[in-house]
Amino acid sequence: MLRIKDWLYSFIPIILGNLYLWIYIFGIKRDIETFYLLVLSLITSLGFSSLGYLLNEFSDIVDDRLAGKLNVLSGKKHYQIAGLFFFSSLLTFLPWLYLPSDYISFFLIVLQLSSFILYSISPFRFKKIVIISNLLDTFYAYLIPQILSAYTFFLFSDLLNFPKYLLIYFIVFFIVGFRNILIHQIDDIFYDKNINNLTLPRKLGIGRTDLLLRGLILSEFFAISLFLIFMAININLYLIISLIFVFYRAYYLFVKRKEMLSNFIVFFEIREGFNSIYQIWLPLIFITFLAFNSIYWILIYPIHLLLFADRIMISKIVSGIKTVVSVTINYSIYYLFRIFRVNLKNEEKDAVTYIKSRW
Repeated sequence: MLRIKDWLYSFIPIILGNLYLWIYIFGIKRDIETFYLLVLSLITSLGFSSLGYLLNEFSDIVDDRLAGKLNVLSGKKHYQIAGLFFFSSLLTFLPWLYLPSDYISFFLIVLQLSSFILYSISPFRFKKIVIISNLLDTFYAYLIPQILSAYTFFLFSDLLNFPKYLLIYFIVFFIVGFRNILIHQIDDIFYDKNINNLTLPRKLGIGRTDLLLRGLILSEFFAISLFLIFMAININLYLIISLIFVFYRAYYLFVKRKEMLSNFIVFFEIREGFNSIYQIWLPLIFITFLAFNSIYWILIYPIHLLLFADRIMISKIVSGIKTVVSVTINYSIYYLFRIFRVNLKNEEKDAVTYIKSRW
């Protein structure tokens, strides 16, 4: 709970949203065992997230004091810190007494824990090494959790072969993870300067960091679009809905770019890329896909929103729905009139005003 806002509304909605996707594409049936699988997966995800943050925060106590940065474990008694680690470990490991697993699962869990340790704990402390710190954070925060969750649900399903096209989706989250740790390092750049910690943004400078961010966002757009197109063709056309949201987000970012006060995207919302797609829209869309197969999946909506819908998320959902509905209706009317050789833009009138002027 010490830094719950740092991960509850960022990592966990993405993981849980992908659990809905695994259920859908692996053809897992709706029953009580599937519900237990979801709950246990959520619990271990909470455990891994809190354990990773605790290790990082614990190892940063001295550096944060030197940098003048708040550390939530600073001043806590040893038994309190030990209790936090014990509780997080229970959340992390107990579900695996029941979750489907094999030697690949345990290899991924060990890889995850090793990444935590290598990144944070002395004598390794690779968070102080350029590039390696970015890669390790990408692995443990995004890539490994997605692969582990997908493989766990694959073991639970009746499929004989793991779908190879999911490799594209994993590439998406590698890009997302690398972009997000880069943004985090940008936000911490002055703290890192105070303790002489050389990170990638400090090494590259503003101009080249900005160029790297642009490249990552563009690569992310093409990768997620390719995955959704492939899924729509091979699995179900429902996924076209997801693609529409991705393209709308791309258009939104392009429009926002014109409002920037400088040429550097590192200072503006555009640097967040498609985070809102993974954190908000795709989980809700994937629940909708499940509801098409069984109406009972609708019950997941209120549970999901209760867990993750803070005020910011609710406002984004309402705003997004309004915008999509508005754009859909307005463009439908516009092209309907074009069929009758009427261009409302040239007329500079809305549909009702034009009809009144004619009749």
